[in-house]
Amino acid sequence: EVEALAAGLMTEPVRVEVARSGQTVQRIEQSVELIEHTAKRARLAEILSGAAVERAIVFTRTKRGADRVARNLGTDGIAAAAIHGDKSQVARQKALAAFRSGVTRVLVASDIAARGIDVPGISHVVQFEMPDEPEAYVHRIGRTGRNGETGVAIALCSPEERDKLRAVEKLTRQRLAPGDDRAADKAPGSRSGRRRSARRKAPAVGQGSAKNGGAGTEAPARTRAAAAKDTTEKAAAAGQGGEAPVSLEAERTRRRRRRPRRRAA
Repeated sequence: EVEALAAGLMTEPVRVEVARSGQTVQRIEQSVELIEHTAKRARLAEILSGAAVERAIVFTRTKRGADRVARNLGTDGIAAAAIHGDKSQVARQKALAAFRSGVTRVLVASDIAARGIDVPGISHVVQFEMPDEPEAYVHRIGRTGRNGETGVAIALCSPEERDKLRAVEKLTRQRLAPGDDRAADKAPGSRSGRRRSARRKAPAVGQGSAKNGGAGTEAPARTRAAAAKDTTEKAAAAGQGGEAPVSLEAERTRRRRRRPRRRAA
């Protein structure tokens, strides 16, 4: 409405647009990993342990989540500091100073506390949890790829967060490239892992287990041929010595002829 009003009042206006809403920086390499929530902790530690990670910010949705992730990273041998709205100003400044100087290589932050973070040299941004608002995704990954530098943004998306992922892709008008989702397939108790195990255990149609001799709903061609050969050999053995082997079809015809016919009442 404001644009229509301005166009009607101005003569030959010039439009200057810094960034369209939902537009992401092209220098940022974005990817998403579909992963079970229980496997996120191990996958996050694996990502942050990579040699390419110089300085990283990990985003969570809640303040307690930021403290929990930072504590788990410390247990896993990765020094990390948490920053969120419940931290005092002194604690936030101390955490940012350690992050800028390189003493702390990983900073775990909530969305509100991260709005004032402008630290050069952030190589990676990891979405440990997908944001509730898709606009927050654009703001999160904007912490990297600044001042002409390149950056990497990785989103860890659990099955419960698929709707949030679709909202982000709709806002940014692009599909996030699939990343390494092996943790989702190998996570204990994951639905995808259970489906793969079921497929491995279930015998194919017409192919049974070795215990029952490969018998399934339909016997394989090799099994049928072996049964026919066995029947032919038995028929030949039952005959008198020196006689030619009797074929399977001939044996069936002979048996039908020997059966007594029932008389009609």
